[in-house]
Parts: sequence; structure tokens; C-alpha cells
Amino acid sequence: MAIAEEKHPFPRGQSALGPLVALYVLALGIRLLRLFDLDYTFDEAVLLLLRHQSYAEIWEFCKTDNFPPLFPWIVKAWMSLSSSHQWYRLLAALLGALTAPMAYVVGKELWDRRLGWMLGLACAISMPLVFFSQFVRMFNLQPVLMLVSVYGLLKGLKTDRWGYWLLMSVANLLGFYIYLLWPLLVVAEAIAVFWYREFKWRRMIRPALAHVPFLLGMAAWLIPALTRYSSVREEFWITEMYWYDWFMTLVRMGSGTDFRDTYWLTLLVNAVFLVGLALAVILSRGRRELRALAIIWGLVYLGIMGFSILGNSLLNWRYVLFIQPLFLALVIAGWLAAKSRLRRFGLIGLAFMMLFSLGYYFFDYYEMHDYYGYMRSYPHAEPGEGHFFSTVTDSVEARLQPGDVIIHYSQTYHRVCTYYTSLVYHNRSLPEYMYFKGEIPGYWGRQYLRPGEQIRSLADLQPPPEGIWMMTLDSLEVMFSDKPRRWVFWENLPLELRQAGYAAVDTLQKGKVAAVYFQRQPEGQRP
Repeated sequence: MAIAEEKHPFPRGQSALGPLVALYVLALGIRLLRLFDLDYTFDEAVLLLLRHQSYAEIWEFCKTDNFPPLFPWIVKAWMSLSSSHQWYRLLAALLGALTAPMAYVVGKELWDRRLGWMLGLACAISMPLVFFSQFVRMFNLQPVLMLVSVYGLLKGLKTDRWGYWLLMSVANLLGFYIYLLWPLLVVAEAIAVFWYREFKWRRMIRPALAHVPFLLGMAAWLIPALTRYSSVREEFWITEMYWYDWFMTLVRMGSGTDFRDTYWLTLLVNAVFLVGLALAVILSRGRRELRALAIIWGLVYLGIMGFSILGNSLLNWRYVLFIQPLFLALVIAGWLAAKSRLRRFGLIGLAFMMLFSLGYYFFDYYEMHDYYGYMRSYPHAEPGEGHFFSTVTDSVEARLQPGDVIIHYSQTYHRVCTYYTSLVYHNRSLPEYMYFKGEIPGYWGRQYLRPGEQIRSLADLQPPPEGIWMMTLDSLEVMFSDKPRRWVFWENLPLELRQAGYAAVDTLQKGKVAAVYFQRQPEGQRP
């Protein structure tokens, strides 16, 4: 088979750097909007707790956690330059913005510069990609590495040069050390290459040999990956899937939101994405590279769906985000392949719906980021609500007297959200405990606890503290009601406090975040 000569991707006199810089600046500018409006979340806080460990200790620790060690290493290196809140959150935006220029490169290679620009712009304004570029987790780097891998694949198919296959292999190795499910992408790419090369084994030699470094590098983490998958499957991912979950997976790749359960609007906005996807599958017969891309996206999606059917609820928008740029590439290519009038209608509609979704995201910013329960959603949100948690923790630290302690007590999941975040704000320097009668699940951060940081009753605090600050995200009226809710009934810290002779004497509250100060009363004055 004759290998096509590689053409220079840009005409003479045209800078190869211009489109990449322009798209990166645009994507970064969008991600900087309101970037610093939020406090740390639980997931961001636990990454910061790891930065005080050595790189070798992080490697060992991640064997007990749900993610490989590469992203914690990146966070550790980044935070060695500055420990400020703004510096930490900037990392997500800087990494996430790389998706747009990389999407341009892939789109141009897949079709032409027109698709490159459209795909780059789509990734710059995509609401799901923007959301996870304002949230310090490995999800902002996954789409970038996926696009690098796909670029190496596309160039390798056209030129069969070792360098491109090795680029694909290195990107996949880095992706595997970022994300537990990355092997699904590698398998899908292998099948796509095999199909593209007409199922001839001899033509698979170069891409297979180029992936030997990937296989060798993967072997070092394979046993921890399989162990963690089995452990997490047993304790977290076993949930029943419903039709809504299947639908919302595609919605999350499109609009990124269901607009507060407004289903007619969700269907309207996402119809343009789903029609474009269907057109890409139907009209892409003459474009083998596009078909290969559709095979990769489809196999990864079906693989995740298969795990979900088996009882592992992976159809969460975070877990499919790394193939979201491929979804957008297929949608745009589908509309480009349509007839002229339909093409114009589809592309304009797609641009409008993406901008509409992005505008809604910034309009409803607190609600979109309220997964951990720190804020109240629109229209009840107040200015500065995103920093109410840090405001309360700072106030508690300023008022803490010698002999006082801090106890975190909310609905079970919210306790870990406030506890680990508070540890970061207080630099783990204060007497701070999480009240939890049972065993804390691993996916709620049991592995981050140090001995003595969990208490199962007030009796665990010896000698009894003079004052206790109880931090919570739940209604104080519910907690102190004569008819407590079920979770309060089973783990009734307010009742324990009363029985131990403590009385509430002060309250700090900002939005959902409250801190109640209980003071130990003399024997004769106890309630």
C-alpha cells in the first residue's frame, strides 16, 4: 500500500500558531469568567491534602483511592509555586483551555480547516467542558489527552510514521495514569485502526509495536487499577440505571444541563446535537477517518453503557467527558455533510444552542456548582454565596478558644464535604473531628482520615471540651426538632450535646453553612 505524502497543514505565509493561540485565549477567557467565585469542594480539598506527601507517597496512597497518581502529582508540582486559592483554581482553567486548540488540530486533520475552526470554537464554549475547566479535577485534562491520542491515530493512518503512533501511545499512557477507564479508549482505537486497514494483521504491526511502551507502563499500575475497580464497584457503583440516566448522558455531552428538569427545553436544545450525530453516521460513507472516529466514540460509549448495565453506574457526565470532543466533532461533521440549506440551518442552530447553554450555565452558576451543598440555588442565592463556607470557617477559627473543638455534623454525605474542606482551610492545625457512628465509605474519603479524627460519640472526646463548634449544612430547625428526621434520629448529636450538659450560646450562618457554638454548663445550670 502506498502511503500518502504528508502535506504541510498551512499555506505559505500563514502562521500555524495563530489559530491555536486565538482559540486558547478565547477558551481561557471564557473559563476565567467567575472562576474564583467558589470555595473548595470535597474533591478539590482532598487533592490539596495529598500535596504535602512526597511523589512516592502519593503513588502508594493512590492505590487506595479511586484515581491514578498523575493528576495529584501535577497538583503537587503546581502548588509548590504558590499555595493561594486563586493559583489552585487557575490550574483547571489553564489545562481545560488546551482542549480548544487541540480540537482545531484534530478537526482540520479529520476534514479541513473549516471543521477545525468549528470544532475548536465548539470546545471553547461547550458548557460541560467549561464546567470541568472551573473545577480542579483530572476531568479537565482528559479531553486534551484524548484529542492528542486521536490526532496521532489520524496522522498514523495517513502516513504510517512511527512518530505519530508513538505520540498516540504516549498520550494513552498518560491518559491511563489520569483515568481508570482509559483502556476502553485504547481498545476502541485498536478496533478502528483494524477496520480502517481492512482487517489485515500485517498492517497493524507498527501501531501495535508503538504501543509496547504503553503496555509496559500500564503494567506498573494494572494491579492497583483492577483492585480499585473491584473495590469501588462493590461499595459505590452498584446502582440501578433508568431511562433518564441514558438520556442524560447524551444531554450532558450537548447542553450539559436539563435546565432544572425543564424537559421540553432540554429536548429542544439537544435535538440539534442528536440530529447532527445521526447525520454523521448516515452521511459519512466517503470519509473513512470520520467513520473511524464514530467507531471510537461509539465503542467507548457502548463500553461504558455495558458496565452500567452490569450494575456499575458509570453513565455519569464526568465519566464520559473525555470523549465529549469526539461527540462534538461528529455532530458538526454531520451537519457539514448535509445539503446546503439544511447545513446552514443546523450549524446556526448548533451555535445558538451552545451559546444558550453556556449563558444559562453562568446565569445559574451556583446551582450548577451546588453538588456539594455549600450554596443555595437561584433565585435565593446572595452575592458572594460561593465563599460563604470559607467565611464561616474563618470566623470559627477566629473565635476558637483554648479547649474548644470543631465537630462536623450534617446529613452523612455533607459531613465529609465540610470536614475535608475545612481541614484544608485550617491547614489541619485545629482540633477538628467528623461525627460518624458507622464506617465511613472509601468513596467518601475514609483513606484521608488520620487516627482519632472520626468520633462516634461525644464520649470519644476526653477530657470533655469546654466549647464545641458544630459545623453543618443542614437546617437547624430540623436538627433541634422534637421529631427529628431519620438521619438525625440515628445519629443525634444535638441530643448528645444536651445530655452531656452543653447549651447553644452562639450561631454563625451564611447561606446553607451554619456553625453553632455549644458551651459546657456548670452542673447546676445544665439543661
